[in-house]
Amino acid sequence: MSERNVDKGKRIIIGVSTLFLVAVVGAIVFGFNLIESSSNGNGDKENVNNKNQHVAASVKAVQTLCLPTNYKEECEKNLMTGVGDSTTTDPYELIKLAFNITIEKITDKFEEMNILHDIEKEPRAKMALETCKQLMDLSVSELERSFIGMSEFNLMSVDKILMNLKVWLSGALTYQDTCLDEFENTTSDAGKKMQDLLTTGMHMTSNGLSIITALSDTFTDFNATKLLGRHKSKRVNWNGILNLNSKAARLFSPSKFFHGLDWVRATGVPCFPSVPPHYRHKQTILPW
Repeated sequence: MSERNVDKGKRIIIGVSTLFLVAVVGAIVFGFNLIESSSNGNGDKENVNNKNQHVAASVKAVQTLCLPTNYKEECEKNLMTGVGDSTTTDPYELIKLAFNITIEKITDKFEEMNILHDIEKEPRAKMALETCKQLMDLSVSELERSFIGMSEFNLMSVDKILMNLKVWLSGALTYQDTCLDEFENTTSDAGKKMQDLLTTGMHMTSNGLSIITALSDTFTDFNATKLLGRHKSKRVNWNGILNLNSKAARLFSPSKFFHGLDWVRATGVPCFPSVPPHYRHKQTILPW
């Protein structure tokens, strides 16, 4: 298999894992509510089991998100540290977390950049350090725009948002690369020290761009607009909360989509492992 096809395969995997259908989201939410309700009163053992399941699901979500990245180990390590006890599986939150971690990895080094600038004796290297600091400020601004852009993510303007994210993240990487290029004609070790300071931030920026590119390619490949428009005749048309009796509730069981904690791909339905922000306050159950 060619390298191009392998890369495309990686992008499709991450995209399918994060692309959601409203029907499946509703089914999953309802299923988890049933599980939590049934475990009430059964003691600490069930609570521990549920926590372990959530941790395992969070680990799998992070691993899936990091699949298309060039620096997977750094991606997974930083995201799992950032997730902490929250055990989130929400791709929106994980991507925003990745952007936020990247910003912190860079801004945390600003003080050391200033120290390098102050103690540097070579005029050319000192000028390079000054220029580099300005470029990193611009890079952080692009990352902050990406964070805000991801916060505004919605399917109505998905193409525009993903395009903007790719532009901003590419810009952030360009500023970082240009920063290091400033040291090409210097004789001190300032360039090496700067590279050491920025390595993790640059790797995380690259990872963010890879993730967004995978999402963008998936929406293009699967023609998301048509995909989300299918089977409208089978969808419910109520808003807000609907109470279902036990017989009706069984029609919406998510069990056929899961084998243990693993998503059953044979159903032909993409997996979105958590509820997107704009659905969090709605409990309507939508059938497929």
